[in-house]
Amino acid sequence: MKEGSGILWGWKEIADYLRIGEDKARLLADDPEFPLPVFRNGRGQVQSTKAALRDWGYKRALALTGKAAGRDQEASS
Repeated sequence: MKEGSGILWGWKEIADYLRIGEDKARLLADDPEFPLPVFRNGRGQVQSTKAALRDWGYKRALALTGKAAGRDQEASS
């Protein structure tokens, strides 16, 4: 990553930023419900931005929290 650019290049930089493994990052990118926001070029390279990953993390956390709350309500009914 170039300092100050906010652009992350490759699975390693993306995974390191998210503090997860590269395999997990690849799986999350292919998640049909809440895919990791990455741009894939035709040569197998990927990139994303810190801002896009941060937004994705917040939205995913809210979505997962909402699902958990819904299950809790169903269980108590």
